[in-house]
Amino acid sequence: MNMKGKTTDVHLGIEILTPLQCGSGEELFSDRDYVAKDKQVFVVDQARSFNEVASGDHDLDVLLTGGSRLSDLVKLAGEYYGYALPMLSGLPKVPEEKFRAHLKDAFFQPYIAGSALKGAIGTALIAEHLRSNPESYPPSLPGKDPGASKPKPKYAAKKLLDELLGKEPKQNIFRALHVKDAMFKPDQLRLVDIRWLNLTGRTDNLNAQWRSMSKRQSLSRWRDADGIYAEMLNPGSTASFQLQWDEFLLSEVKQWSNSKKNILPGNFDDLKTRLNNHASYRLQQEIDFYHRYGAVAPELECKKMLNRLKQDPNSIYIQLSWGSGWCGITGDWLSPEAVAQMRELYNLGKPNMPFPKTRRLAVSGEPKLPLGWVRLYLYAQSEDRQDRIEPAQNQNDDQNHPTERTLEAELENFLKNLPEQDWDTRLLQELDKKRWPGEEGKQVAEKIKQLMINADKWHPEFKGTNKQKLKYKERSLRVSEYLNE
Repeated sequence: MNMKGKTTDVHLGIEILTPLQCGSGEELFSDRDYVAKDKQVFVVDQARSFNEVASGDHDLDVLLTGGSRLSDLVKLAGEYYGYALPMLSGLPKVPEEKFRAHLKDAFFQPYIAGSALKGAIGTALIAEHLRSNPESYPPSLPGKDPGASKPKPKYAAKKLLDELLGKEPKQNIFRALHVKDAMFKPDQLRLVDIRWLNLTGRTDNLNAQWRSMSKRQSLSRWRDADGIYAEMLNPGSTASFQLQWDEFLLSEVKQWSNSKKNILPGNFDDLKTRLNNHASYRLQQEIDFYHRYGAVAPELECKKMLNRLKQDPNSIYIQLSWGSGWCGITGDWLSPEAVAQMRELYNLGKPNMPFPKTRRLAVSGEPKLPLGWVRLYLYAQSEDRQDRIEPAQNQNDDQNHPTERTLEAELENFLKNLPEQDWDTRLLQELDKKRWPGEEGKQVAEKIKQLMINADKWHPEFKGTNKQKLKYKERSLRVSEYLNE
């Protein structure tokens, strides 16, 4: 951290905690933008491929006008130019049609735009300010003023922001905060299978099911409900960027007197405290949501993240970009009363249903990873490699916070020599032996439940006389006991 004239610069590292996409707004299409290579996606650098073909004996004009496919171009180029895109789950998969693209520069380097980081920081700071200062809410919501016409959803937050930050851009205190882009490497991208957890049923009997995006219906088994594919930054990826406070702008006291200068903390420590307060609030809200509707796997992921936050006093935790949802972007600015009024005003969601009632989850073994969570930490360079980014704290993080991957590796090793039809039975036997206590036990129980659902063995409410299904019912109830501990 150093002062340079009228600015304060903080060099930060960023670690991806859950799959994150800073979207480019583009979609990449099969055999137009990508091809299959070794049973996985390979995104083709078409410019380099074209140049390679053109520099050889082939007539590029004939190739382009002859109906050739991208795979033909790659074959003629004689080499794959571009980058491989493995699945997050580790399984071989090539989408038949398309997937959402991550933001990249001309050299295929993915990055998180500084504007996306700044937007997430601003949203969290405003939300934290409003929770701490409820009197800051405007006296009436947009459209509730006498004689007001029906408001447009595009401007739903305008009045609130005008009250807090001023009506003109020059009055906005966040002008004094500058955030640079965070550049990553192409091999830090993964192809991620995204599924929609969706609440269905009546208000007094809601169920969490999986929304099929093609069939437009909700199904009980997530494998039956297709989602979408997206190119995202892989958990564990790291980069660096700069955060800068403009001390000259902040010193203009009169400029900010009417725009709540205290919304923007003036240093890293204060920023860390407020952003982590908001992250704790958001994670607890998500834990409560998943617990209420029996979604054990994502509930455990959020609990792990909240525990990590509480044990890591030197870092900032924040959610950003695509997939953070309505609550992550707008909803947590509002009190429950204001949310109810906004829903009525803008016709948000179905009456008498929770809002929002869907969550996007990345598949890692099963749909469980919330999207877009990152950790920010003071940047430190290793002595032996100046280009290597390392967290300033928590070097033994893997020992302090055992990851899901460690448990999954143990389960994979345990099951690899067993018939698949016996997996649920053998895992339950080990669970009964207390092999996996506490939170790990719940994760194993959730895996058993998914195995039983996929094999049509999950029948906790069976009321017939079929002996086999009665055995499945007994097993289902035993697994449920572990899930509800």
